[in-house]
Amino acid sequence: MPSTLSILTDVFPARERARAIGIWAGVSGLGIAVGPALGGLLLQNFWWGSVFLINVPVVLTALVAGRYLVPTSKDPSAPRLDPVGTALSAAGLLALLYAIIEAPTYGWGSPSVIGGFAAGAVVLAAFILFELRSDHPMLDVRFFKNPRFSGASFAVPWCSSPCSA
Repeated sequence: MPSTLSILTDVFPARERARAIGIWAGVSGLGIAVGPALGGLLLQNFWWGSVFLINVPVVLTALVAGRYLVPTSKDPSAPRLDPVGTALSAAGLLALLYAIIEAPTYGWGSPSVIGGFAAGAVVLAAFILFELRSDHPMLDVRFFKNPRFSGASFAVPWCSSPCSA
């Protein structure tokens, strides 16, 4: 969703941008309203995988339309990718999620769960150290020194739909 909005702000001139964003918001709202009902209808009448397959024609249409309608807009000053940071963050989060998911089955004190938490902590600490020393970090961890940024980042997982209402 953020990428589609950034495409709109790049493609449409200022005088047309508000209308384009309004249409974008309306279509998004329509999807939020229709999606659960359509999903229920598909589940009631077809195989459960149909809820995933219904998106295939939409995605294919969007890819073809995007190829021909959306102009190239690469930032010439875009920073390099950070494959090491990406791998470290993915591995650390994978270990933590493994521990959280398996804890109810094996117990919070089991060696595999404690090992998952320990591995996650070690790898994420390595991620933080690597990002602090990188000249092109995937995530500039210095942002967390700002209490407003840290507070908002901490609050997001706890405030899904109830906080945004």
